[in-house]
Amino acid sequence: MPNHFKYFALHYLNLWLSQEQECHDALKNSSREEKRKALAKAAWFFRIARNLRTKHERGRPWFRSIVKVIDSVERSQLRGPKLCSSVRKVSDQISAEYGGRGALSATTKFLWLKLRSPIIIYDGQARAPLKAKPNAYEEFCLYYGDSFRIECPTRSGKMMNLFQVAREIANRLTRIFLRDQTGRRPVYGGAEKFQTDPHWKGLHVILRVLPWRQRRRFRRQSPNWVDGARSKTD
Repeated sequence: MPNHFKYFALHYLNLWLSQEQECHDALKNSSREEKRKALAKAAWFFRIARNLRTKHERGRPWFRSIVKVIDSVERSQLRGPKLCSSVRKVSDQISAEYGGRGALSATTKFLWLKLRSPIIIYDGQARAPLKAKPNAYEEFCLYYGDSFRIECPTRSGKMMNLFQVAREIANRLTRIFLRDQTGRRPVYGGAEKFQTDPHWKGLHVILRVLPWRQRRRFRRQSPNWVDGARSKTD
């Protein structure tokens, strides 16, 4: 794997170490109360808490019913061709506990936290580019196998699976910020200050899109606000 792709691997490793591993360990070894807290934390982290409303708990602690369902799932139930049908069954059980709301995405994320492999996380943002039908988990899983391939780069005649495409895109993005064979970073173009100045060439500019309220505040300020701020610090 190319070194610049490792940046993204390290990013997801950091998410695992800082957020997900604690929930994974709790779902494996803890009491039901600790498992319930771990699932509640994961629901906020994965941004799926809105689909699991507390009004459906009927006086029970939040996520107590999901713990019972997830605890009953064993890895042996999810091997080979049984994977999709078993995930669908668990999703239907969780959905029934929450007023029939769609629970497929939440189910795959909770099962992944408990078992990791071979669960494939179903996510609406990933489904849309693939043009998979809503809630069609079986179809969605097919796209992550080696049999589904697309041409990448376009008009190159080279066919890749989605993992290889993701790696290619990651490589292209990181190359924008890395030095090329001549020692220049493409992101800076012809800005010699950032390309050759010994005090600047080793630094990375962090580009941030400001919230609209901050943009309005900056527009109302004098064009010389930077010089004014600088003079106060001198």
